[in-house]
Amino acid sequence: MRKPTALSSGSLKANAIASLIAEGSSLLLNSLAFFLLADILGPTEFGYYGSALAYATFVSMVGWFGSQQLLMTDMAAGVAFGQLWGRVTSVVLVGSVAVSALSLLVHAVILPEVPLLEFAVLVVSQVALFGLTEFGVVAAQAHRRLTSAVTIRIWSGLVRIVAVLAFWRFSEPTTAAWSWYGLVGWCASAAVSMVIVGRHFGSWPRWSRPAVADLRRGLPFTFGMGANTVLDAADRPMLVRLAGGEEAGVYHAGYRLIAFATMPIGALVRASDANFFEAGRRDPAEARRLAMRMTGVSLGYGAVAAIGLVAISPLVPIVLGDEYADAAWVLRVLSVMPLVQALQIFPANALTGAGRQRDRNRSLAVAVVLNIALNLAMIPAFGWLGAALATIAAELTMAALLWRYLGLAVARSAAASDDAPMDLVADS
Repeated sequence: MRKPTALSSGSLKANAIASLIAEGSSLLLNSLAFFLLADILGPTEFGYYGSALAYATFVSMVGWFGSQQLLMTDMAAGVAFGQLWGRVTSVVLVGSVAVSALSLLVHAVILPEVPLLEFAVLVVSQVALFGLTEFGVVAAQAHRRLTSAVTIRIWSGLVRIVAVLAFWRFSEPTTAAWSWYGLVGWCASAAVSMVIVGRHFGSWPRWSRPAVADLRRGLPFTFGMGANTVLDAADRPMLVRLAGGEEAGVYHAGYRLIAFATMPIGALVRASDANFFEAGRRDPAEARRLAMRMTGVSLGYGAVAAIGLVAISPLVPIVLGDEYADAAWVLRVLSVMPLVQALQIFPANALTGAGRQRDRNRSLAVAVVLNIALNLAMIPAFGWLGAALATIAAELTMAALLWRYLGLAVARSAAASDDAPMDLVADS
């Protein structure tokens, strides 16, 4: 008789619905902010912003030291949330200071088109303030109270729209000017997130010296999240350097629309994260069954999303302006990405939940090296098309490796279980 998986639980279904509401709210509000910002900045400045955002997203994954995954892991193991929350928020702040300081050293290489101070402001906003906002959502995931995540998502989207409207009304349309409005918006968003966590879960941010042991435990997750971000975002800065800001802006516009289309898959990921950790602790085979079911659901959505993206692509230049005409082609080429994401994210989470983060990192490392090599070879010749094809090839390679490693983990676990009785007999 097959073991029941966590997917069949009512709590997962309820959380999936709540997560879909959260991601749907975020989709609507962030789409509005995105369209407004892209229209205000224009392709070249929007390309600079996309490059800065990609870099800041990478260093945030490094600066957080895997605290998101550690929070989920420790709560699944029964550690009280109150003991974890102070450590988590302290790591975010300490890591933010460290990576922001490092960013000052690489500014001239990454994005000299944006002044140093404003570049630092963009990084701090993404690493520290966006980080605190997102960790409120992670806290809701860990408690399986995703209605709290809905509230955080809605407020975060609203304050972002207010910031964009203020930017449009009172400032010149440059990435440097936007950095200050974004800073104020993320300050408000982070404050709302911390208040909601405090009221709903009874824990408020407080200083707790990060433990060396926790930082060491977080290193594998840090590598994994950092490598995943490089895989997802390295093409934006490379496009700026190898093909120019306008090419990067058009690509960033199309890529952001793809990101919005994959948000429902992200909702299923958030709803099932805690379940993967629980299933993995019991049996890798159970985690794989959960991954296969979730992948099946997501592939169905991905197919519909791909068709929808192709169908709406002619509307892109109508909404954003003729200067974004090539973004319609970006959208068509990358329309397969919801399907690719559905193939890779759940076996990746199953490996993490089963304690096989190293195998997940190996898959990521291969994909990152392949992606960077293909980008270097193809962007000078093909521009944004080279970046898009490199991304698709690398992501498909990673999906194949993740499923292979998950199968090996299940086989090892089964072999160990078969050998256990013989070991007991020998010991007796």
